[in-house]
Amino acid sequence: MENKELKITFQQLLSIESPDSKVIKSGKILFCKLMTMDVDLPKLLTSGRDKMLAYVNNWRNKWDKAINMMKDNPKVEYIMFFIQDNETRESRFALTVKVKGVISHSKIKDADKNRTYFDFELVDDFLNLEGRAVINWVGQAPMQYWYNNGDPTRGINPKQLVKIDELPCQTSFITYEEVVLNFLDLQYIFKTEDKDWKEKLQAVNCVYAIVEKETGNTYIGVTYNNDGIWGRWKDYAETGHGGDVELKKYIKKIEDAHRFQWTILETLPKGVSNVTAIARENLYKEKLCSRAMLNKN
Repeated sequence: MENKELKITFQQLLSIESPDSKVIKSGKILFCKLMTMDVDLPKLLTSGRDKMLAYVNNWRNKWDKAINMMKDNPKVEYIMFFIQDNETRESRFALTVKVKGVISHSKIKDADKNRTYFDFELVDDFLNLEGRAVINWVGQAPMQYWYNNGDPTRGINPKQLVKIDELPCQTSFITYEEVVLNFLDLQYIFKTEDKDWKEKLQAVNCVYAIVEKETGNTYIGVTYNNDGIWGRWKDYAETGHGGDVELKKYIKKIEDAHRFQWTILETLPKGVSNVTAIARENLYKEKLCSRAMLNKN
């Protein structure tokens, strides 16, 4: 997916993927762009995290300003490494490490006295994004600091998300009962018009729930059209709120939709009448008390 369709920064994605992450709460993160020189970094990235960690542990940093940024600035607690694509100039997320401190030269055999050695520890908070998330990193600066004071929507140097390879969660349809889609999944399915998903979602109508993941606030909706679930959910994929008046109050811009997930509560026949469909919708509104949340009718 292209960045103009995702409309979300990498920093915002991190807060969606792991809102309770100690990295996000710290906000004291250094972004480091590795550029292929004497090592085939894309190949190294696929060879395992341990090898990637060994590389960055022994990496000869040639940028004095960046070294001073890490050594002298106590705000730097975590580093996120990216690998630059020399053709597209885009950068692929590779690894997150915690900076435990600077290692004394006396503790390293044959240490180069002219370089600084850092003690890094692997962080697993964003493991599912490693090697998959690609950002647009404009400019030549090999390191940039992101300090957001705990607010992922703020901070310097926001990085636009370009794509995520092999999206997580629902990459293939399983059963209607198991459908739980975040907004990235939803966008991906409708942008690519995934054949299997389209066939299944066009085959039936349904009562569905849209849930704000952090609060549990729920919106109940229903479909009763000739194009089934597909015909209604495509609107959500485009705008996030799908035109629903109440959802518009919570999804004022497309980025807000990433706080929500879509799930199917009950399937209904393709030819279901609007009377029957609305009756089922109202039943779930009563069961889940959604009128006290995001439904107002």
